[in-house]
Amino acid sequence: MANEVEFKELDIETARKLAKIWTEKLGECCCEKIDVVAGVYRGKNPTSDVDLLCMVKDEKALEELKPVKKDSLRFVYADPDEKGEPRKVEVWYCNSEKYPLYLWYRRTPKERFIKLASRAKAKGMRLSWKEGLIDSGGKLITSNPTEIEKILGGEA
Repeated sequence: MANEVEFKELDIETARKLAKIWTEKLGECCCEKIDVVAGVYRGKNPTSDVDLLCMVKDEKALEELKPVKKDSLRFVYADPDEKGEPRKVEVWYCNSEKYPLYLWYRRTPKERFIKLASRAKAKGMRLSWKEGLIDSGGKLITSNPTEIEKILGGEA
């Protein structure tokens, strides 16, 4: 169904207000930790959607908010504006163990992550936003963002 929805582009102020509304809504019903991430976090103007990362305490309550799409990583909602035009809200979710890694990834500019992934590859490693830094044998080195940054050379 989400493929059929034509989402409205948002100016940053509208996106920030929508993020605040959804942060409060999710905090009341279904999530114990919520952070604004991606374009709204970075102040991208305009932005295509509102991205939130959360730790879910009640998945059924998230379902009751009527997502237009759901997969193993997120719920996508079509939040109508005053004219009824849908605005895209993506609620990304994970457990407490993965939260710091996902938060770091979702707040890191794309170009920066690509640079770090390239550095990892040049050193015979692989950088995965879902797992962390992995050695050439497929073993996890670390999923700690601070350690990843340190190993791959700090600021780019």
